Amino acid sequence: MSARAQKNRELLESAARDLYRHRDYASVTAAEIAARAGVTERTFFRHFSDKKEMFFSGSAEMTGSIEAAIHGAADEATEWELVQIALGSLAPLFENRAELVRERQDIINANPELRERELAKRNALSAAIARALRDRGCAVEIADISGALGGVVLHAAFTKWASSTSLSLSDALSESAARVSAIASP
Repeated sequence: MSARAQKNRELLESAARDLYRHRDYASVTAAEIAARAGVTERTFFRHFSDKKEMFFSGSAEMTGSIEAAIHGAADEATEWELVQIALGSLAPLFENRAELVRERQDIINANPELRERELAKRNALSAAIARALRDRGCAVEIADISGALGGVVLHAAFTKWASSTSLSLSDALSESAARVSAIASP
């Protein structure tokens, strides 16, 4: 992405957050976001398929991080260790923008249509974990269960981290993974 395109994307995201601070999500249009950002509506749609996607545009980066982490892990790592490695690779993507992520999450939590999209994106990340595990030779059923558990851990950890200013996402992920391990162990 060119520097200008990146700048336009950032302007659009900032303009949307500003509008959502003062008005509810449903009443804000893509045209208003573009106008606030000082770009055309066409530029908006060059970057985002719709205004919901503004909140989830990092999905490809997250999927790439998951896949790279799993594929780059030691051969002897267990499936559960691979899930934890994959989830750990996501922490810097969020922690580097903690304030914006928390603000974004507040908007998502207040809007059912965004929560629905969030669930779909979480399911896509679970599927990415499962796919990467299968690529490493993991049995389909184990990969699917591991991917689903990874989605649960990510959601639990992210929710806890987003509502805290003293907990790192890495620590929240470790805590949530340990809880799942404790529940699953006899």
